[in-house]
Amino acid sequence: MEYSFISDQLTQFLSGKEIIREVKGSSKIISFAVPVTLNFSVNPDHLSKFHKYLFYFNKPSDQFSFAAAGELTSVTENGNGRFHAIEKKVKEIKSKLISNWEYTGLPVPLFSGGMKFTAEHNDPDWKDFNDSNWIIPELIYLSCSKGNYFILNFFYTRTSVIDEIVNSFETKIKQFMVVEDTNRNSSPGIRSSSGQTVKDKKKWKNMIQRALSEIDDSKVAKVVLSRRVEISLNREPSFNFIIDKLITNYPECGTFLFKNHSSVFFGASPERLICLQGNNILVDALAGSARNNQKQEELFSRKNVNEHDFVLNHIKNTISPFSENLELTQHHSIKKLNNISHIWSEISAKLREGHPFFPVVKELFPTPAICGSPKEAALNVIKKLEDHRRGLYSGFIGWFNFSAAEFYVSIRSALSTGNKIIAYAGCGIVDGSDADDEFNETELKLIPILSLFKNENQTQPQHTLG
Repeated sequence: MEYSFISDQLTQFLSGKEIIREVKGSSKIISFAVPVTLNFSVNPDHLSKFHKYLFYFNKPSDQFSFAAAGELTSVTENGNGRFHAIEKKVKEIKSKLISNWEYTGLPVPLFSGGMKFTAEHNDPDWKDFNDSNWIIPELIYLSCSKGNYFILNFFYTRTSVIDEIVNSFETKIKQFMVVEDTNRNSSPGIRSSSGQTVKDKKKWKNMIQRALSEIDDSKVAKVVLSRRVEISLNREPSFNFIIDKLITNYPECGTFLFKNHSSVFFGASPERLICLQGNNILVDALAGSARNNQKQEELFSRKNVNEHDFVLNHIKNTISPFSENLELTQHHSIKKLNNISHIWSEISAKLREGHPFFPVVKELFPTPAICGSPKEAALNVIKKLEDHRRGLYSGFIGWFNFSAAEFYVSIRSALSTGNKIIAYAGCGIVDGSDADDEFNETELKLIPILSLFKNENQTQPQHTLG
């Protein structure tokens, strides 16, 4: 094992004159990255035994994944001022951080977590998550195109004992090394479910008709409405199994797991909200869907193209005032997943010199792909028609440091508490939408989650509950 190498590198770093000088006056946060030859499968179920906070992200097509465990410090906020408050707190942390990676170009996910769809406070389903949750973990295992790394994060003062810090991290790293798992190929059974009955479908169709009336009255041009499906399992799920399946079935997506206290939010999202590298940003427009076995003209129907262009125009209009060199690097391309295809466009731009990042995210989010257009009018319709809180569903999850970030819209996702799974799916309603077609689209979008589990009388996971 490489424990001695890691220990020696950390000891040498903390013994340097520069570190001694910088921590002389006040407490600092140290973030230390060390390369390792280890390459192993992360075991979320095992790590959950030791840590109330766990975050995992994997994008196989980008050769980028990381697991973050333990909470060193958090930057959380509730209410409508969450974006501004988070930006202010992050600046304070930056002034206290000492790292050996900040200027190397290494994509270190210093903060990981997510934001809810809206600021909604006290909802029992989402009690373990704030409206905005960003955590600096104690330990990160990062695998990327530059290699494999452990990132150790800790508070450091002039009275800190180096040997104690080193011994503590040896223990935490050994927790990562445990990969034995008898449930990695095991799927729990479904005891009961709600949200997919004939009555539920009728309720959905009534909701769509009410949304279309709002569109006819010109109160809104597009609104995205969602469904909530709850299933009860015969035992708690294995998140090792869930993560493995999602990565295998949806390698084009960003697979994620976000555990806080007793709740776990997980999924495989095909939609990147925004990526930051220095001053360069990339934004996805993903809207308009069809089954893979349908003809291409079905995907590019007038309704789907209209829905997609709402999103595309919103993104371009939103980021233009903050950026320059705006370019459409993909336009009306196809993103084909295992079970569904989407119209996909990608916009690149360069942030104007000195312009902060989070205000751009605040203006961009939520996009018409998960909310509607105009934004405030669509949010009002959603609040009026939906009978559930979305929480982190259709919010965004991901990571950032002070010069890089990657956020994914948290769709194709579910919330797990004990043996209960709550899955969500939505679709965009515009003039010409058909309630039956939209219901079938949400059934397609539920497949990535519901296919992970099986009915108790089945031997294989079921494809869908509908």
